[in-house]
Amino acid sequence: MMNFLKSRKLREGLLFLWFGLIAGTVFRIFRGLWALDSVTGFDNDGGVLNWLSLAVPMFLAIGAILIFRSNKAAFQSSHFEKSQGISIMGIGTGLLLVQSGVMQILDYSRGTGLAFQGGEFSQQGFIFVFYIVMCLVFGLVQLVAVGFWKDFFAKAPLLYVSAILWGMSYLVMVYVFYAKSSSFVENFFVVAGAASMLLALLYLCKLFASVDPAESAKRMFVFGAIAAVLVGTYTMADLVLFFTGAGYFGDIPAQFQLTGAGMSIYILACMAGFARKAARLPLETSTAQAESAKEKGAAGEAGLSSDSENSNAT
Repeated sequence: MMNFLKSRKLREGLLFLWFGLIAGTVFRIFRGLWALDSVTGFDNDGGVLNWLSLAVPMFLAIGAILIFRSNKAAFQSSHFEKSQGISIMGIGTGLLLVQSGVMQILDYSRGTGLAFQGGEFSQQGFIFVFYIVMCLVFGLVQLVAVGFWKDFFAKAPLLYVSAILWGMSYLVMVYVFYAKSSSFVENFFVVAGAASMLLALLYLCKLFASVDPAESAKRMFVFGAIAAVLVGTYTMADLVLFFTGAGYFGDIPAQFQLTGAGMSIYILACMAGFARKAARLPLETSTAQAESAKEKGAAGEAGLSSDSENSNAT
């Protein structure tokens, strides 16, 4: 019963994260529509909506982390199981990553990419090249291995090192070029979100490879929670404003925002898959215990019958 309650708390923690993601996205959309002056870059409401867009998701994420950390028994699964939902998300994120890489290559071939805009973009263009290469490599891994390779986690988990390299390229890119706002909130969203996503992918890779799975899962849930609410909130709000054309959508190009948004949802999907596995553990354990007790009972009855026969013979 205690294990069942603890596995339920994992799902409740995930609900905290979804509420935080939705609330933060709504606050940022309202800010972009009504509070932000795109010319000066300052908020007309004194930064209230901007701070709410950070404080509310982080408060709920911290609550979710406390729930996760209090449920040690739920992290005793020996390995990670790939569900149909994770496969679908792998295909989706793989397509986003490959599309982003291809679009950037086309931009550069036409001389319209960021590396051709002069200044620091052209002087440090290798950062974009690194990011493009990792978008293509990691996208193919997501698309083929996670999406279609049934035994990927068991046979070739080290392919997922590409996720760590992509996370590094994303963090370096946003830190060097886009963490330059006069607002602490904006810079925190960009840098802390990218750093937590890198750490979440690191521990997800270790979990896929069954390297200290219990500890890897705990840390993946911690950093995944932060990455989901920070990267998800920041990118999804900006994408809504970009595609609707309703307000200022930030400095990061939409093709970069799409990959960040997709990966934040993918991390949430992996966390949900692990939570479902944890929810099944008590049933599997109780079934095994019942079968063991039944076998012991049958063996005991056989022993009593044998003793009775021996006494009658005597």
